[in-house]
Amino acid sequence: MSVVAVSTLDWTMKKVSNQQWQWVGQMAWLADSNNLVMVAADRSASPRQIWNLAYPSGEARRVTNDSNNYNRLSLASDSSVLAALQVKLVSNVWLVPAGNSIENLDSAARWRKAGAIRRV
Repeated sequence: MSVVAVSTLDWTMKKVSNQQWQWVGQMAWLADSNNLVMVAADRSASPRQIWNLAYPSGEARRVTNDSNNYNRLSLASDSSVLAALQVKLVSNVWLVPAGNSIENLDSAARWRKAGAIRRV
């Protein structure tokens, strides 16, 4: 997948970067009109990160570099503030001896069963 700019005068398309993307989400131009910020993944196993694309050079620079995913990018009109929704994936692995249930091993599970803890 490529990122392209489309002229509003004649609808011609020009690649912004030669970088190939596995996934591209929301984008926003910085106030200087020389940089584009976007949420994207460069490989299939990569988390969705915030990237900066220089225009017209096409140089891609990762703004975030962690194991979280980002969505819902928003940029102040003067580019002084960038906001994004950070999504953390939390996983648990349980090893339970045969014949036992998880409720016997996890006090939090008893709380969940009683309705005191709810996952949303």
